[in-house]
Amino acid sequence: MSYSRSRRLFLGGTAAATAVGASFDLGNGYSAAIAYEGEGTSTDGLMTEEGVDAFGGQLAYSGDTYGFSYTYANIDNNDGLGALTAAEGVTSYNAVNAYYNPESSNLPSISAGYEWSHDDSAANASDQTTNYFLGLQWDEVGNGSLGAAIGTKAPTAESSDDLMMYEAFYSYNYTDGITITPLIYVKENSGSTEDETGIIVKSTFDF
Repeated sequence: MSYSRSRRLFLGGTAAATAVGASFDLGNGYSAAIAYEGEGTSTDGLMTEEGVDAFGGQLAYSGDTYGFSYTYANIDNNDGLGALTAAEGVTSYNAVNAYYNPESSNLPSISAGYEWSHDDSAANASDQTTNYFLGLQWDEVGNGSLGAAIGTKAPTAESSDDLMMYEAFYSYNYTDGITITPLIYVKENSGSTEDETGIIVKSTFDF
């Protein structure tokens, strides 16, 4: 078991915060973690109705060929500067992530995630959001790795349509110590804003 103390675990902005976290090795590939962050002043202290508090936890498993995790967070609605919003209330977040890495080199490794949130102070039409992703990667394609992914570009309110992002890449060894990764992506935009398409080439040097 290990403990850590840090800043800015959950809450945005620049206000000072107090944070504490702990992680636990449960054995047999299982692990757990919990964390708390609070922003308080001399008049609204930590873990009070007047202060801004955030709690989170995760349970995970990591094995040789697969793994998964469940994460939960509960955060007081705030302005990012240490004050509760006028609507108050809390927003809760849930996330499930998993990967599968088959032993056969002919099959791709798979990673996927799904997240949902609920803001108990928002109107019914916008109090819930969802976002997700799915990625595939083949590690032995020619002299490199081939991958592709699809996912929402931002959390989607239940009253809105998903805006998606797509990408594909090929990472290969150009020469000893140099890896080249060309990537193409498409990002959907809402309304009259045109969708975006881009190409990126990344070079990695290892000396």
